[in-house]
Amino acid sequence: MMSHEVNRELIAGAGAGNICIVEKLLDRGADVNARKPELGTTALIGACASGNTEIVRLLLDRGANPEVTDIFGSTALVWAAEAGRLEAVELLLSKGADVNAGCRPRLGVGPALIAAAKFGHARVVQLLLEHGADVDCRGKDGMTPLIAASMMGQGEVVKTLLEYGADANCTQDSGRSALFWASRFSRSEVVGVLRSHGAAD
Repeated sequence: MMSHEVNRELIAGAGAGNICIVEKLLDRGADVNARKPELGTTALIGACASGNTEIVRLLLDRGANPEVTDIFGSTALVWAAEAGRLEAVELLLSKGADVNAGCRPRLGVGPALIAAAKFGHARVVQLLLEHGADVDCRGKDGMTPLIAASMMGQGEVVKTLLEYGADANCTQDSGRSALFWASRFSRSEVVGVLRSHGAAD
């Protein structure tokens, strides 16, 4: 089997959660940091997205670089955060993954904190903040974690972000605020929380 085929099998095996295949392919010389041509995903990204902690640990122990990105600029940490894979996030952070990687991407969601906030993964949000995530980090078009969470009606996450000092009046590049989006989508709970923290019309 040619090396690129071995690498493709490695990425597929990691995404499918087949640790035996992953281990065998690594032993045969597969490149642990190989990227899939179409999307630029790696075995580590696949394992993180599917939440297979054993494979994540194995890949990291074998030298997987957590800072390798897909074609959209998203790291394995962003993928793990977006999927709410708390244990994978913990493992990546323990190996020194950059908690703020992905600021102002050309495409994609942005840093891991925005990804977790958008999808309401409160425990992941808390963990990222505890590890130094920038509470007002910026993604595409100036999106912040607070704006993303407010837009999607993630009340618990909004409260956590504000407790960590998020700017209640932050705006996107377009000038639209968290309060604007919460009101636009009738997120009444979020509107109340934002106003109680000084958000202004």
